Amino acid sequence: MEDFNIYFSDLKEESQRRLMEAVGITDPREMNWDFDLLPLATYPIPINEEE
Repeated sequence: MEDFNIYFSDLKEESQRRLMEAVGITDPREMNWDFDLLPLATYPIPINEEE
């Protein structure tokens, strides 16, 4: 299984703004999102072993 990671910089500017409003911050540096060190979300992707 592989993981597909979504980072803050992957979001459109409007989505970044809405996310920051939702968590109560005004600057991505407050959550260290400006460095993209940790993903905001990780989705597992199953690998088809037969291919």
